[in-house]
Amino acid sequence: MLIYGGTAVTLRHKFRTATHDIDYALRGPSPLFEDCVAAVGEKYRLFPHWMHSLEQFTSAPHFRENFCRHADALHLDAASGNLSFLVQDSDWQLAHKLCWFRRDRKNDGRDIVGILQGRDGDAAKQVSRSVQDVFGEDATFDTDGTMLLDALEQGINLDELAVRLYRRAQYYETVYSYLFPLLCQKDVLAAGKICWMESLFWRTEEDIRTSLARYGVHLPSIIVNHTARVMFKPEFWNL
Repeated sequence: MLIYGGTAVTLRHKFRTATHDIDYALRGPSPLFEDCVAAVGEKYRLFPHWMHSLEQFTSAPHFRENFCRHADALHLDAASGNLSFLVQDSDWQLAHKLCWFRRDRKNDGRDIVGILQGRDGDAAKQVSRSVQDVFGEDATFDTDGTMLLDALEQGINLDELAVRLYRRAQYYETVYSYLFPLLCQKDVLAAGKICWMESLFWRTEEDIRTSLARYGVHLPSIIVNHTARVMFKPEFWNL
């Protein structure tokens, strides 16, 4: 079994002590293993996808080959005996999190910074090298990944970067947990577009009003004003 994602970070690095779920891949289909996962989940009342399978691993040979190139064996001593897993390495973690970095996920930013803090040398160069090694010379960062790389190239302190990324994630968590249910009462489709796309570009209260008007959604002024006061703090944006 191959372990990747947050579980791999937790196993490899001391800065992270837990993960929400277990991301894994098998070299081939295994109905018995899937039955065991379901049985354990039912016994301990875990949520349905407490173990998440990487389907792309079995369907894309090139992806599988590249994955194995960036994974190595990790041996653990357990009460039932010795366990061995093939675990994703840190270069893969950095590459994936930078190319698909999402500012609303607290763990993405924390993992990137945590991995870099455990290394010596120029952080920006290490990030670029990891991405090129995993995805090739033509690899590109997404918008948020580019923003983070720019901050690293400008020499931002990694501890400060970790704090700011966490605060930004809190901001987006507020957007989704507070605004999304309210907007769903008005228009479910519009709620998704506003919270997942429009909110990425909000900086002022007027930006919120413009988005709501664009989708024909009305919220009381007191809610819009409260949203702006809670969310638009300088520390969220001065990355």
